[in-house]
Amino acid sequence: MNKVLGMMLVMLSLTGLAAATVVQTNSVKDPNDIYNLYDAMTDDLINDGSAALASVDSTPWNGYLANNGSVTDGNFWSGQLDYWGGTWSLTYNLDTSSNTLGYAISTIDILGGWNDPKKIECTLAYKLIGDAEYTTLGTYLYEALGGMKINLSDSLGGDLLSGVSALRFTFQNADLIREIDVVGSAVPEPATLSLLAIGGVLAMFRRRK
Repeated sequence: MNKVLGMMLVMLSLTGLAAATVVQTNSVKDPNDIYNLYDAMTDDLINDGSAALASVDSTPWNGYLANNGSVTDGNFWSGQLDYWGGTWSLTYNLDTSSNTLGYAISTIDILGGWNDPKKIECTLAYKLIGDAEYTTLGTYLYEALGGMKINLSDSLGGDLLSGVSALRFTFQNADLIREIDVVGSAVPEPATLSLLAIGGVLAMFRRRK
């Protein structure tokens, strides 16, 4: 039984580990076919109407925010942030009133592009629960002809971040940003984690008997 308790403690301690290295994967669809573009997600954390999204703050360049629609509505075509020579940001504040431990973020996609060379240049910052200031995760750059996608993931297949309360995307000299998709889920309360860990260990124990 002592072995079982030891395994339970190890499993509970592992739940607090953060993911390490961010991997940027760039891809582009057929540059000769502007209609062959990436699909945008409709059920990610910051999609328009998502229960996880509390509010959005924007810092426009030169008073100009967007010339057509939203970049989180799950439609590559309807959203378009189009700037030339400016720096601007979008901040997504997540709902932590009901999910008090914040959110675990597994992947982030930034979609853009058109049938002439365009660029995505984005600095991503985040706040964790209890943080007063933002921490920069990194700056990610990709330039190509056609429909572009920057995908950010963890090198070990885990979460990019955990305990997140807000994400800020700051774009530099970027044009035709069409969609931002953030995939993740609420961080479970400790009691839920404990029950899951205990259930898993007891199941292993029963199989060994």
